[in-house]
Amino acid sequence: MYVEFIKYNLKEGVDLGQVEDVIVKAHKEFISKQKGFICWESLTSTDDSKIGADLLHWETLEDAMAAAETFMVDGNGQALMALSDMGSVEMMHFEVLKKME
Repeated sequence: MYVEFIKYNLKEGVDLGQVEDVIVKAHKEFISKQKGFICWESLTSTDDSKIGADLLHWETLEDAMAAAETFMVDGNGQALMALSDMGSVEMMHFEVLKKME
């Protein structure tokens, strides 16, 4: 299993409600239909509500990379990017070594 970590700052004037609406729509219409998708966790910083992060869980790294590439040109991805300060975006991928619950 792989985790895609995306950290971003919201643009001035954008609130969390706007982001939540776009994320719910993007999940329903696009991400949940992608090969290898497991789950998506949307996060907000407890220190600064203008900082958000997403954790997306994927079966393979290839699935994550393919979805990310297509998401950038999909209308849902463009809507999310329009709310984000694109200069602040950081994306990383991690392999899950061990999962403990």
